[in-house]
Amino acid sequence: MRVLLTVPADGASGNPYIDLLTQAVEAAGSHPVRFTWTKALFGKYDLVHFHWPEHLFVASTVLKRVPKVLAGAIFLVRLLAFRVPIVLTQHNLAAHEETPGYVRFLTSRLERMIDVRIYLNESPENDPDLGVVILHHVYPRTPEEARIAGRQPTITTFGSLRPYKGIEGLVSAFGEAKASRRISTEARLTIVGQASSPEYAATISQMTEACPGASFRPGYIDEPALEALILESTAVALPYKSMYNSGAAILALGLGARILIPSSPSTEALKREFPEAVSTYKGTPSSADVAAILSQQAGASVDAGPFRRRRSLETVGRLHADLYSVLGRLPRWWTRQRRRQSTIAEIRRSFRFRSHSQRNAVPSVTERHS
Repeated sequence: MRVLLTVPADGASGNPYIDLLTQAVEAAGSHPVRFTWTKALFGKYDLVHFHWPEHLFVASTVLKRVPKVLAGAIFLVRLLAFRVPIVLTQHNLAAHEETPGYVRFLTSRLERMIDVRIYLNESPENDPDLGVVILHHVYPRTPEEARIAGRQPTITTFGSLRPYKGIEGLVSAFGEAKASRRISTEARLTIVGQASSPEYAATISQMTEACPGASFRPGYIDEPALEALILESTAVALPYKSMYNSGAAILALGLGARILIPSSPSTEALKREFPEAVSTYKGTPSSADVAAILSQQAGASVDAGPFRRRRSLETVGRLHADLYSVLGRLPRWWTRQRRRQSTIAEIRRSFRFRSHSQRNAVPSVTERHS
């Protein structure tokens, strides 16, 4: 199976998710092909796996917009004309930030062409008749890594810093906790990451300078340094205004860190999976939330072994390869709905998928009424 993954190999997002998934899928026997427009329009592939399609279609300048729209439209027409099987990983329920009208037009057309969705979580929001669960994989770690005790109580937040991630609310909650003496004078809040704009970087910098114990380290941080920072922290806070999936949360949990994240159907499912490590809040984080996550109990280590085994790269790669194989061997002249129903029905009979997530055993609407 030649599978076109719609993320270029030279992407500079700083997120190794796709690179690791590519390696895992290849190790499981599929042949992943990283995206270029030449390959998309003229190359040979058996199946297309979309990730963040809005990023694929967006143009950085007005001059690039016309060729990008034209190439995107031709790509979709090719997939439609040759009835190429299409898989979409549901990274988000909706775009975090406003996208141009032409991007919304192309992605809306793509939505109608999807055969099967992959859900990275076990949220009850996910429609089991439209896709299957393959949980977000964990990230590699070295055996000698261990939680570091005895340091100053520290909350860390990291990643690409954007307004929708609610950094300001976390700084305010930390400042209130300090002012009300809910937390010790030695407590620290560390914010690390590349801000989406110089203006937003200035906003974060001004807030942290005015908040005792808070600090801001702008710019990208490499993986070893980031892992060391997480391991030295009492907890990781991801104060997003809403959350459906988060690679940052999976990275932190895989390292045995406790996390504070917003409450949502998907994050509550994550909390049920790993209750000793996941704390949630409603709305915005409060000073009480900050105090709770910095408590002595919250600083204790947690066993991430079961979490890591369930979400290992080997497991996730094998499940992707299995899904590609099931979908890819179905006749192309079948309707996408028929292919979807046949694929999901076979997935539900698969012990590997059912043991990975109970939601893969959920019967379809037709099965429930038969």
